[in-house]
Amino acid sequence: MTMGGGNEAVQYPQILLSAEEKLNSAKSKYWITYSELNQFTYTSLLTGFTLLAGLSTHPLTVLTVLQQSKSNIVKGIDSHSSLQALREASKQIGFRGLVRGWAPVAFLGIPAQVTYVSIQEGSREMFQKIVKGSIKDASPTFTDILQSIASSIVANVASLIPYVPGEVLTSRMIIERKGLGTINMALQIWKENGVRGFYRGFSSSFATHFLYSANWWWLYSVCRREGCKLDVLKDNPFLLDSFAGTIAGVVATCVAHPVDTLKTRIMTTRGSYRDSSLPTVLRKVLSTEGPQALLHGLKASAYHAAFHSAIFALSYEIIKRNSTMGSPREH
Repeated sequence: MTMGGGNEAVQYPQILLSAEEKLNSAKSKYWITYSELNQFTYTSLLTGFTLLAGLSTHPLTVLTVLQQSKSNIVKGIDSHSSLQALREASKQIGFRGLVRGWAPVAFLGIPAQVTYVSIQEGSREMFQKIVKGSIKDASPTFTDILQSIASSIVANVASLIPYVPGEVLTSRMIIERKGLGTINMALQIWKENGVRGFYRGFSSSFATHFLYSANWWWLYSVCRREGCKLDVLKDNPFLLDSFAGTIAGVVATCVAHPVDTLKTRIMTTRGSYRDSSLPTVLRKVLSTEGPQALLHGLKASAYHAAFHSAIFALSYEIIKRNSTMGSPREH
């Protein structure tokens, strides 16, 4: 799932703001709260864009899962760079193989993303008021960190309930040699463990998404705030948002990737639940493969995060600006 953030709304040329507001963009202290948005328009546009962005980067997701799970469906991908591995994968499993498993996360991603965006935006606003009311001299960075942690916990707990089954289906479909479709794979998982099988790895999924979400939010906010001070970025909001999104996405991915690797191992395990808990799988991986195994697929995941986060951050701000029901109020 994708994150957005930043309290400061940078002015976009010729969209909603005057020339004077554009001139003072670097000094602006305006921001848009969730209550000031047309929430249906905002949530719908952001959810739709997120799903399309996910489809465009899904081949890198496939490559990441194959490397994390040590699948031998595509031979030799661990010995190549990410781009070379992607080309090799396209030769061996074709285009259909590179988009396999997109449907479950796309379909289940709709209610999950709507839930995530609504709770994240609403709780972010609430937690910010709590922090500022409790700690009068709290710095913007400190406030960003606290509200990012709190809102990420709340938003991910709720949104992962519909999303994790999609993750499980996608992970299993990617490594499945028979190339089972969504329905057949769902029936197979049901036969193995019933409903519980669709929530295998829920705790590891929460840990992964929480680490990514919390880091993305506060890093994006900090990068945008500090980027406004640079001459090359302060007068170019499109470049500023893309830059902040790229940095936030890559760093957050590096932080969350080891847990994400364990999540993939758990979700792609067949059969009994025994020995599939996060601590057990971690001990097994460390004892049999070493710490470096936790970084399998990191390069492909970082490429995915850089591209996806840069485009998402840019669209996030534009969608938010064009979904407001009134003028942004001073922060």
